[in-house]
Amino acid sequence: MSKRKTISHGERFHFFRDDDDKAAVFIEIEDIKECSFELWQMPNDKQMSRALVKIPVEFWKKMVEDWVNRPIGENDDKKVATFD
Repeated sequence: MSKRKTISHGERFHFFRDDDDKAAVFIEIEDIKECSFELWQMPNDKQMSRALVKIPVEFWKKMVEDWVNRPIGENDDKKVATFD
């Protein structure tokens, strides 16, 4: 059984919670047109990282609206066709 709880999904994105990490939300995006990931080493061996993902405004608005308007757990265990 999936531990993912769908908040919102569309043709190219899946926005979800995971039962193993209730303090975070996750997003998967297909066909990313602009994306960058950076890792670098700081003094004292401190490692820093950053991710930048361009999300179309219409996707973001749908994700936020779905998150605000759907009761928690409404979409539990629903499989999204284009994502694992």
